[in-house]
Amino acid sequence: MTHYHITSWLIAVLLFFAVYYLHKHGKVKLASILHVFLRITYFFVLATGFFLVSQISISFGHLVKTAIGALTVGFMEIILVHQKKGETYKPLWVICMFLLGAALLLGFYLPLGIHL
Repeated sequence: MTHYHITSWLIAVLLFFAVYYLHKHGKVKLASILHVFLRITYFFVLATGFFLVSQISISFGHLVKTAIGALTVGFMEIILVHQKKGETYKPLWVICMFLLGAALLLGFYLPLGIHL
């Protein structure tokens, strides 16, 4: 199940940057279609993450990782919605990238991750 989770968040991050790039360069229709697929991918990221947490003995680190992962998905969506509306979203990038980095580091550090 770990491989499904890693694959789903990797696809989500790639789709996130693709949607951001396409919308920024005026390809709104294609960006909207990919945004729908990105939202489906969010579901898989969250579902596989919660499944992984349910299969192990839960520690405080796992709860923190789960919360940070869910916040990362939320901030990714908020950035794209703010971009679509033409609102300021630059401070959200800092928060989102920090959360993404923290989620990745915790995910690799905790058991079931890849030990660096």
